[in-house]
Amino acid sequence: MVSLRLRVILREVVDTSREAGIVFAGSGRANVGPTDMVEVSGVRREESACVGRRPDGFSVTPMASAPSVGAWFANAAQLEAASVHAFRILHDELLAHGAPERLAVAAERAARDEIRHAAMMRRLARRYGASNVPEVDVQAKPDRSLDAIALENAVEGCVRETYGAVEAALQGERATDPLVARIMRAIAHDEAKHAELAWDVAAWARNGLDVETRTAIDVAMHGAVSDLLRELRRDTDPSLARLAGLPSKRVAMHAASALQAKLWARAS
Repeated sequence: MVSLRLRVILREVVDTSREAGIVFAGSGRANVGPTDMVEVSGVRREESACVGRRPDGFSVTPMASAPSVGAWFANAAQLEAASVHAFRILHDELLAHGAPERLAVAAERAARDEIRHAAMMRRLARRYGASNVPEVDVQAKPDRSLDAIALENAVEGCVRETYGAVEAALQGERATDPLVARIMRAIAHDEAKHAELAWDVAAWARNGLDVETRTAIDVAMHGAVSDLLRELRRDTDPSLARLAGLPSKRVAMHAASALQAKLWARAS
């Protein structure tokens, strides 16, 4: 079962990433705890919130004037709101292409999850000084081919949402703000289910694709992994590490590398 195997892998990655953070904190660096493991060189990671599934053509409106923690949650709120549209689109497309009903039902359930997540992120954005989170408007597009659906699912679901589930779980453990920790734990639980859906959709769609298209999707997925690793090489703002629980560069790279070894490299 794809879902059971994925659940085990995600748990293992969270556990080993936590251990990597503890080792790093105790390695002689200046008096930091697990929630303060940062390597700061003036680059912030608040614009790269890896939550939600981005629909085709969507981009976040930066919150340049907001404090870093508020900006991160504002960006996350936009991504979660966009994910509502992405999952509703996926639901309709799965039905149109004759996917098993359980996949369409899971996509609709994921859309409802994302409505809650967007509201939670808006609440946290306001809590940290970002009061005017832009509304998200995703334009409907013509029906897409199975190839296009599978490609987007590989990038947004199998890579970004899968990593996002791990990152949210780490935030739920590391955030010093109890409200943030509680919310991120709830989101991590849902995002793990969304990652499972992505891999189930990938397995179903692959049966309807020719060899050339499968190869192109594999290449796109590994390109998405490379893009993600580049994002994670940015240093983490100290306030994001402390209050939002965002993993340090070292811990984030460990988590992504573990997913690469256990999951993405074996997906072809």
